[in-house]
Amino acid sequence: MSVRNERGAVATEFALLLPIFLTILIGIIEFGMIMYGREIVTNATREGARAGITQGPPKLSTGAITTIASNYLVNTGVNPANVTFTAVGAGGGAQSSHDGQDVYMLSAGTGAGVP
Repeated sequence: MSVRNERGAVATEFALLLPIFLTILIGIIEFGMIMYGREIVTNATREGARAGITQGPPKLSTGAITTIASNYLVNTGVNPANVTFTAVGAGGGAQSSHDGQDVYMLSAGTGAGVP
């Protein structure tokens, strides 16, 4: 049996596989950042809805609820210009009624710039 010279084979394999591993790693990091941004917006919406339910009387206006949610975004480092909050049923006017209870809703829509 003869021994072939395999000098540099490991470096070549590393050079071929490194871009694939880096692409996978960066993809995982980017996916995590997208999920983080989504959770921040969800939590901001939750904070605005909680404030609209618990604070008062008088009930908070749509603008006050939106401001509370936007302030949450500012405190977490997200640009609130990329998020649109819509408060429905705030300020005393319920959107609908369910089992005799007024239904209020705060929703958020994001632009492409959320981290």
